[in-house]
Amino acid sequence: MAPGPEHEEAPLSVVQEAIWYTSRLHPRRLTYNETIPIRKRGSLDAEVLERALRELVRRHESLRTNLRVVDGRPVQVVGEVPDLELPAVDLSHLDPAEAEAAALARVAEVDGAPYDLRRGALVRPLLFRFPEEHRLYLGIHHVAFDGVSLARVLMPELIALYAAFAEGRPSPLSDPPVRYVDYARWEQEWIASPKAE
Repeated sequence: MAPGPEHEEAPLSVVQEAIWYTSRLHPRRLTYNETIPIRKRGSLDAEVLERALRELVRRHESLRTNLRVVDGRPVQVVGEVPDLELPAVDLSHLDPAEAEAAALARVAEVDGAPYDLRRGALVRPLLFRFPEEHRLYLGIHHVAFDGVSLARVLMPELIALYAAFAEGRPSPLSDPPVRYVDYARWEQEWIASPKAE
C-alpha cells in the first residue's frame, strides 16, 4: 500500500484507540506515563545530546503526534518539529545520597504530571549531572512508544546520533521507510476488510 499525504489526519491504531479511550475516561491517570533513566559515566556534552534528542523527535512522528477529535471521531495529527529543550540540573556539588534524593524528587514531579494527548509535548527530557556520571531521564507517554521501540529504535538511534554529532558529523541515519500514521491507516483498512472478518 502507498503511504498517505504527509500532513493528513490519520485514524488511530488499535493500541492508540485503547489508550485514547482510557485517557478520556480518566484524564488525570498516570498509567501510561513512562520515564526511562539513561546513565552515562564520565563527561557528556549537553548541547550535543539536546541536538540528538531533537533529531530523534524529527525522525519519529509518533513522538510529536497528538490525538484529537475531528468530526466526532478520534484522529492522530502530526505536529511540527518542536524546539525541544533539554533542562539540566547540576547535582555534582551534593553528596551522593542528597543528589539521588534530589533527582528522584524532581523526576517524580515530571512523571506525576499528566500528559494532554490533545496538545503539547509527549517527550519530557531531564538531564542530571552527578559527580561521576550524567543521567538522562526521558519521560515519554506510552501512546508514542513501547518497549520494543525503546530497545530496538530509540536507544540505538540516540546513541548513534550523539556519537555522530559529538564528532561533528551529520546524522548517519536515513529517514524511517514507514510512517506510523500509514501503519495505523493500513491496520484500520485491514480490520474493515472482508479478510479480517
